[in-house]
Amino acid sequence: MTTRISFKKYLSEDDFQYFLKLASNEKVMVMNYGRVFLLEEANNCYKRMLENNKRHKDFGHFKVFERATNTFIGSCALSINDDFTEAEVE
Repeated sequence: MTTRISFKKYLSEDDFQYFLKLASNEKVMVMNYGRVFLLEEANNCYKRMLENNKRHKDFGHFKVFERATNTFIGSCALSINDDFTEAEVE
């Protein structure tokens, strides 16, 4: 089996550049939110993502890279409820 993508957790302000690529991309954001985020909205959302990512080392929001070229291609999330009985993949 060949691994074609890799996942790296959003961990710091340095990673905001990746999130902003998506949050300011009209094609991506219209599908999910109906519009692009303003910079302040993107900052606030990203800060919440970072806080959420501190809750559990294996769950949260991740950057997705094409492994062969290390090119950023998107984001994903693996969320779990507080009692670990339900999970959601985004």
